[in-house]
Amino acid sequence: MTDSRRVPLQALLIVLCTWLMASCATPGISGLQYRAPMRAHPVTTETVVRLPVSETWALLLEQLRLHAFDIKKVEKASRLIHVSFSTDRPEHYVDCGIIHRTFQYEKESETYTYPVTSSSSFKVATQWGKPAALPVVGTYDRDTSLEARITVFVAPKKKHTTVTVHTRYTFISRVSGQQDYMNAAGIVVKSRQISGQQSTIAFETGKIGSAIWNGPPHSFEVTCHPTGLLEAEILAMANGHHAGVDSREVLPSRTSS
Repeated sequence: MTDSRRVPLQALLIVLCTWLMASCATPGISGLQYRAPMRAHPVTTETVVRLPVSETWALLLEQLRLHAFDIKKVEKASRLIHVSFSTDRPEHYVDCGIIHRTFQYEKESETYTYPVTSSSSFKVATQWGKPAALPVVGTYDRDTSLEARITVFVAPKKKHTTVTVHTRYTFISRVSGQQDYMNAAGIVVKSRQISGQQSTIAFETGKIGSAIWNGPPHSFEVTCHPTGLLEAEILAMANGHHAGVDSREVLPSRTSS
């Protein structure tokens, strides 16, 4: 015979367990979607200036010094100029696609969409603890930069001068922030600092670079290529455009796609 007194007790236990589960903090949800660049940008790598080599050489060196380019080495006999360039606004010079992130924890919900090459801030929800899944909320700042090594070749072409540019790029992303670990009551019990977690991609003019980046919250492949602006700026300097010199006629240029 069933003891009728046990029925209310069983019901009470079910209600109690349900209440405990509902009152416990549960991990949030984060998502990450990466969209690679739609297509490679055409990059102009060569131009012809209607000046003799000696004048073009002198003009180009002057312009490079005036416009934040660090001249590393000049090989006049080989007609080569080696230059370095760095910037914390890499989005102008390289295209590495778009990141779309989502974050949800308790009543907070955020969406982040930004170019990979731009600096950004975001939150990520993960979990910790065994066997219980307890919440972790990470708050991150991401800083981006670009370093470029440029080789400029200056060569005679009858009475004119051919200027050719080749660039090796290194795109850098540094992530720092803090991860807060919660207990079952949703109270932070410990925090972990994230400092300078770095990811890089190296590539060059006319080429595509790719690398696996380690999240957060998970690893994904990033693809980059030049926009062509850096090469165009240097070719413009060879034509005196940046110094306020009257624009000289530019003969047909060679494009790398």
